[in-house]
Amino acid sequence: MWWPAATIFVRFLGTLAVLPVIAVLMFLGVPASNGAMSIYLEPQLFRMLHEVLPMPAAVESARSILYFDADIVGTHLTTFAVWGVVSLVVVASIDRFRPPRALAPAAAES
Repeated sequence: MWWPAATIFVRFLGTLAVLPVIAVLMFLGVPASNGAMSIYLEPQLFRMLHEVLPMPAAVESARSILYFDADIVGTHLTTFAVWGVVSLVVVASIDRFRPPRALAPAAAES
């Protein structure tokens, strides 16, 4: 779920950029997901993140499919689509102005 945002940071910072992405999207997304504890019992920060992060959208989609006949899956799929489109646009614009790093000579020969 977090790979589109990770791709953006990898283009800027390299492979170690995955660590801050995991810190932000996973460590904030899991508490905001409404999976282990009700979102109404958590601080206001997690309530705001619940509406925009992909991890809460995944948990709420699964809950909606399993228990409520997929009544509200559309809003969560919209969250996934927005994350995907924004990530693709940002990565495409990064690649346009700064092309990806070339392969190492040993990797290019094989």
